[in-house]
Amino acid sequence: EIGGFGKEEEVNQKSLPECQGDDKSRRPGLANRATEIQRIRTVLERIGTVASVEEALDQLGIAIKPVHVRQVLKCLEDAEVALEFFLWAGRQPRYKHTVVTYTEMIYALGQAKEFGKIWTLLREMMGEDFEVTDLPFNILMKTFFQAGMIEEAAQTLHLMRDYGIAPSVISYNTLLKHLVRAGQISKALTLYEEMSCAGCLPDQFTFNMVIDGLGKATRLDDALKVLDEMKRGGYAPDVLTWTSLINGCSKLGDAKRASKIFNDMVNNGTSPNVLTYTALINSLCRAGNVDAGCEIRHEMLANKCLPNAVTHTTLIDGFVRVGRVDDAHRLFDEILEMGGDVSAVTYQVLVHGFCTSGRMEEACKLLNRMKANGFALTANTYGSLTFGFCRVGKELEAWKVFQIMLEEGHAPKSGLYNILIDALSRAGHLQKSQQLFTNMIKEGHIANLRACSSLLKYLSQVDLERAVGNLDTMLDNHFQVSPTSCDILLSGLSKAGRLDDACRLLEKLCKIADLPVTYFYSTIIKGFCRVGKFDRAVMYFREMKEKDCIVDLQTYSSLLVCFCKHGRMSEALEIFQNTKDMGISLDVLTFTTMIAGLCRVRRVEEACGLFFDMVEFKVCADYTTYTALLTGYPKTEGTSKYGEALDLERCEADATVYMSLVDRLRNSGKITEANALLARMEEKMSRIGCFKSGSDQGNIQLDCR
Repeated sequence: EIGGFGKEEEVNQKSLPECQGDDKSRRPGLANRATEIQRIRTVLERIGTVASVEEALDQLGIAIKPVHVRQVLKCLEDAEVALEFFLWAGRQPRYKHTVVTYTEMIYALGQAKEFGKIWTLLREMMGEDFEVTDLPFNILMKTFFQAGMIEEAAQTLHLMRDYGIAPSVISYNTLLKHLVRAGQISKALTLYEEMSCAGCLPDQFTFNMVIDGLGKATRLDDALKVLDEMKRGGYAPDVLTWTSLINGCSKLGDAKRASKIFNDMVNNGTSPNVLTYTALINSLCRAGNVDAGCEIRHEMLANKCLPNAVTHTTLIDGFVRVGRVDDAHRLFDEILEMGGDVSAVTYQVLVHGFCTSGRMEEACKLLNRMKANGFALTANTYGSLTFGFCRVGKELEAWKVFQIMLEEGHAPKSGLYNILIDALSRAGHLQKSQQLFTNMIKEGHIANLRACSSLLKYLSQVDLERAVGNLDTMLDNHFQVSPTSCDILLSGLSKAGRLDDACRLLEKLCKIADLPVTYFYSTIIKGFCRVGKFDRAVMYFREMKEKDCIVDLQTYSSLLVCFCKHGRMSEALEIFQNTKDMGISLDVLTFTTMIAGLCRVRRVEEACGLFFDMVEFKVCADYTTYTALLTGYPKTEGTSKYGEALDLERCEADATVYMSLVDRLRNSGKITEANALLARMEEKMSRIGCFKSGSDQGNIQLDCR
C-alpha cells in the first residue's frame, strides 16, 4: 500500500521466520525453533476448549520466546484461543512480551472485532517499559475501518497523542485514505490541515489521496490548489495525480478542462496509463462527445496502451446514452473482432440500449451471445430485459423474465418491482401485480408512487376489499400514495354503502401530513348526502372547519344539493351564505341548485333574487337555470309574471329561454302574448345575427300559432 503502514509491517515480518519455518542453514537452532512453533500450533489447533489450553501447552516443555508467540499468533484463526495462548506465554518464567507480540495479538483481536479486549491489551502494553511506535495504533485504526467504525478509528489517532506518541505520516495516511474512501472529504481535509500543523510533512501518497477525494467531491478548484502545494512541497504529480484530476472533471461534466489537464500531463512528461485514458474518455462521453472518445481510444492503441473492459464499456455506454445504439453495436462487434476485453457489464450496457429503444429481438440475441461466450446474466441484465418488455407492451414476457431471474437466485431491486407492478396493473394482470406487491413487502422493498397508484386504481375496479387492504399496507409501511388513489377507494366504499369503513379510512388518512384531507372530506360528505344522512354530513362538514381545512366549492355543492333535494332550504340558505362569505367563486351549478330548491317549495321571489345575483356575480345562466325558475310559476297563470320578473333583456336570455316561455303561453291558450314574445325574440335575435333567413322565423311563427 502506497504510503500506508503496510511497508513497515512488511519489514517487521521479513525479520522473523514464517510459520512454515526458514532455511535451516541460516543459523544454528533455527530448525529447532521452527519445529517448536509447529508443535505449539498443532496442540492449539487440536484444543477442544479454551480451558484446556494451559495444561496442553505446559506439557510441551518448550522455553517460550517472543518469536514463538509472534509466529504462532500469525497462524491461529481462533482469536479466543490465540488470546489464551498469549496470556499463557506472559505467565512463563524468564519470558516477557514485546511490542511485536502485543501488536500481533492486537491484530488478531481486531480481525475478530474484539475491541473491548483490544483496549485492555493496549493499556497493558503502554504500561510496560517499551519504546512503542505508531505501528500498533495503525493496525488498530485499520481494524476499526474494516468494521466500519470510522469515528473510533479517528479517536485512535488522538489516543496516540495522549500516550505521547507522535503520529507518523503513515498514521495520517492510514486515516486519510479511509476517510476519503468513506466519502468524508471534509474530515479528510481537516486531518490534512492538522497534519501540517503538527509538523508532519505530507508525502506523495498524502497529496494524491487529498486530490482524489476533492475530485470525487467535485471540488476541482480546491484539488488544483492542493496540486500547487504538492509541487511546492517538492513532489512532482504522477499518473495517479493527473488521473484523479481528470476524474474530477468527468464528475463535473467538464470535458474541456479534462482535455486540458490531460495535455498538461503529457507536456510535463508523464505517460498516461489505461486508467488515465479511460477517465478522459468517460469525461468526453458524459459530455455527449462520444466520437472524440473513440478518437482517444485510437490514440491509446497507437501508443500501445490497450483499452480494458472498462474503457470499452464507457464508450458503448456513451453511444447508448445519446441514442446511437447502432453505433454502440458496431463498436461492440469491432472490439470482439479485435480480441478486445469486454465484461458482463459491457454486454449489459448494450442490452439496455436495445431494451430502451424497444428492440427486444436484438436484445435477446445479444443475451444468447453473452451466455455462449461464458458470461453469466446479472440482475441488471434481467432488469433491463424486464423493463424493455414492459416498454413495448409485452407484460407477460416481462413477467416470465422476472420469474427466471428469481429462479436463478438474483435479487430484484425495488425499481424493477415497481416497473413491473405498474405495467401489469395497467394491462389488467392484477393477480400477478398483487403477487409482486406482496412479495416486495416481504423482501423489505419500497413501492413508489406510480406502482401504488396503478395497483390501487385498477384493483379497486374488480376487488375493492383487497385494494383497501393494500392501501392499509402502504400506509403502514409509510409508502407514498397519491390523493387520487385514496379518494378512489373512499368513493368506492361510499358508493358501496360502506360509509363506516370509509370513515375509518379517512381517520387514518388524516394522520398523514402530506395528504390533502379536504379532498377526502368532500367525498365522505357527498356519500352521506347521497344516502340522506344529513346529520353525519353536517358533522364531517363541521369537523373540516374545526381542523381549519379549506372547504372547497365541491363540498359546499354536495351539501346544497342534499338539503335542496329534501326541501331543507333554511339549512341550504345558511350554507349558501357561508359559501359567499368565504369568498368562494360560485358557479352556475351552485346557483341553479339553490334556485331549483327554492322554486320547488314555491319561494319564487327568493329564487328570482338569486337569479339576479347571478348577473351581479357575472355567472351566466344556462337552460337548466331558466327551466328551474320556470317551474316555480303556475303553468296557467305565471308565465307572464315569469317574463316580467326575469326582465329578459336585462338577463340576456337566449332563444331557448324565449321559446320555453312561448311554448308555455301557447299551451295555456294565450296566443297573442305568445306571438308578442316571439316578435321580441325575433327582433333581438336578428339584431345580434342569430337568424340567417326569414324562413326560420316564419317556421317558428307558424309552429307557435
